[in-house]
Amino acid sequence: MTPILRFFEQQKDVMNMLKIFHGGTLSIISTILDDSALMGKLQDSQFDLMLTDPAFPAGVLLAHYLHLPMVYNVRWLNAGDAHMAIAPSTPSYVPMYNSLFSDRMDFLQRTENFIRYMVSLLQEQFVILPIYEELFRRHFPPGSDLLSMQRSADIWLMRVDFIFEYPRPSMPNIVYIGGFQCRPAKPIVTELEEFMQSSGEHGVVVMSLGVMVTALPKQITEAIAAAFAKLPQKVIWRYVGERPSSLGNNTLLLEWLPQNNLLGHPKTCAFVSHGGTNGIYEAIYHGIPVLLLPLLFDQFDNAIRLETRGAARVLEVNTLTSKEFLEALKDVIKNPSYKSNMQELSVLHRDQPFSPLDSATFWIEYVIRHKGARHLYSEGSSLPWYSYHNLDVSPIIGRCKVNTSTALTVGTVRARQCEQLNVQPFKCLSHGNVIEIMFMNLTNGSCHIPLETDRVGLTYIYSLAFSLGLPANLLSLWGLYQLGRSSGAFTQLVYILNLLLSDLLQLLTLPLWILYLQRDHRWPYGSIACQLVGYVFYVNVYASIAFLCLIALDRCLAIVYPLSSRRVRNVRLSAFSGVVVWTLVFLFCLIGLYPSVFEPQEGLCLEHYPVTPRYAYFKIATVVLGFLMPCSILGCTSARIGITLHNSPSITDHERNKIVGTLTVITIIFIVVFGPYHMVGGYRFVALLLTEDQCALERSVYLYYRICYGLTSLNTLLDPLFYIFLCQNARLELQRSLPCLACSRRSEGP
Repeated sequence: MTPILRFFEQQKDVMNMLKIFHGGTLSIISTILDDSALMGKLQDSQFDLMLTDPAFPAGVLLAHYLHLPMVYNVRWLNAGDAHMAIAPSTPSYVPMYNSLFSDRMDFLQRTENFIRYMVSLLQEQFVILPIYEELFRRHFPPGSDLLSMQRSADIWLMRVDFIFEYPRPSMPNIVYIGGFQCRPAKPIVTELEEFMQSSGEHGVVVMSLGVMVTALPKQITEAIAAAFAKLPQKVIWRYVGERPSSLGNNTLLLEWLPQNNLLGHPKTCAFVSHGGTNGIYEAIYHGIPVLLLPLLFDQFDNAIRLETRGAARVLEVNTLTSKEFLEALKDVIKNPSYKSNMQELSVLHRDQPFSPLDSATFWIEYVIRHKGARHLYSEGSSLPWYSYHNLDVSPIIGRCKVNTSTALTVGTVRARQCEQLNVQPFKCLSHGNVIEIMFMNLTNGSCHIPLETDRVGLTYIYSLAFSLGLPANLLSLWGLYQLGRSSGAFTQLVYILNLLLSDLLQLLTLPLWILYLQRDHRWPYGSIACQLVGYVFYVNVYASIAFLCLIALDRCLAIVYPLSSRRVRNVRLSAFSGVVVWTLVFLFCLIGLYPSVFEPQEGLCLEHYPVTPRYAYFKIATVVLGFLMPCSILGCTSARIGITLHNSPSITDHERNKIVGTLTVITIIFIVVFGPYHMVGGYRFVALLLTEDQCALERSVYLYYRICYGLTSLNTLLDPLFYIFLCQNARLELQRSLPCLACSRRSEGP
């Protein structure tokens, strides 16, 4: 059968099952509501709440009829996962029921998943809801509908744990109680205990296919029994029916077994299951790897989830052979990855402030105490679908866009008329409206900037930074690598590594800037190269500043809060912080420098005279975020460290003065290197927004700004000096790995 035909056949079967199950639910709730005597007794009993599984909504309807608060014990609702009814469930990464997809879907899988999502909504509207229409007309006020009633529960006790389920959006009134039925194993009866102990070092395999399927087809049963007979392990098999002829002496058949207690027994080494939710959570709780034979309903999705966690293998029952089953079961037993992955899931599942059952109990009693939990209810659940997705707002936004485009077009035409009059600034009157146009000529010919005046100074600064900074950073990276190999990774190492990488990338752009200066500020490599080099330069300048701040904060935590900071001072968090810094700095620079840093007419790269207001605001933001805030962080952390060291009796005066002196020098150098550029830049860009004669201002500050701009590259030379060469461990690693340094040190001795 082709995938398309299989899909339609599957949806046809789902619709038939929905009609059968909801038809049965309708019969039950109709019988209850039509019995006036029973309903009178229920109303007189004054219940506190309705605890129900809403998969089939008899309890939901009864709770609304009796006006009771509701708490759900829920996993499925209507045509899919219960999350779909209350929480955002984007089908781009949330796999639909019975899709057999993980949360990592390719394009075709996302297409199919979206179709399944739409089909589930259609099934809800045109299969489920019509079943209850007559009931609503007879027993509920006009305007009542099933979906609103289902979404109005106070607390949703969701039988889900995200160590098993794929992560997805949630809501405040969802409480996750996956595995609530799990508990430590209790002693088993003597006969079973003797059988378990008789397995010796090989252990025991437990097999159960739940209560809905008592037996598989005879051919499959014989194949499984034959495979069990070839195992050195003992087997306990929950089995109802004729004894298989191929059954071995190592297999014990039971019509019922204490599954939780057996899975928690130390002799159990594997679990053969159909993939029911309860059985899987019990296996996770006790850390037992699983061989899955999914048969019905959600078991296929459960199998995929556990398989993607590396804790199970999945076989298809229809084509199962004895050889295939034996090979898979041996793999689950002998391959340590299944056991270790399942035990990791077990540790994560158990590591909770309250057990799932205790949490469920608390929230049930919470709803009873407060007669509901409406403060946790999101009004999004009550909105019509078109309002929920803002489809009613879209036409208004579209109309605004059209009006804005029209206004911009008219404004452009008026600006060109003003430009012909060569007036700056100029006020144009049109139809009684005043349009003020600040005419900014972006060509340097009109501003007459003396571009050549910065050539000598910047060339010397860039050459010095590149010739000394490049070997210093490479040596520092090598020393850092050797230090990491010998001492292991630590937070400062991660931050300094990122700092040196940002400095190195900034250094690699300097030769291109030197050539740019020698060619009289004409960029010969085109727009794309200019934008790439410009972004690299800016991103790495501000990334290095960010990592200087992280190093200072980490140092402060280590000295001021040496014990309590251990939880946050770890390599994983520092690596994550590094990724966040790079991402935020890149996005910040992208927003500020977009759409272009290249001026094709004059060949200028990263230069505009005068600058646009948008760029001026960006540069003002860099003064605050890239200098004033880092200055505050460096100053405050240094002061806090100084106070802590001053009050510490275990540190000598020499060590104290050395540490405080180093911190003071680092802060002063930061201010000297980055201060002039940001202070002159702050004055330049604020004044440009306020003055009318922008070209005169640009000419007056040009040389000062450009030289201060070049001074920031000296940071790439000073960072290795203070963070590597002044670090004794890093120096020793460099001397150990580079004999020439050790020789030079000996030659300098007495």
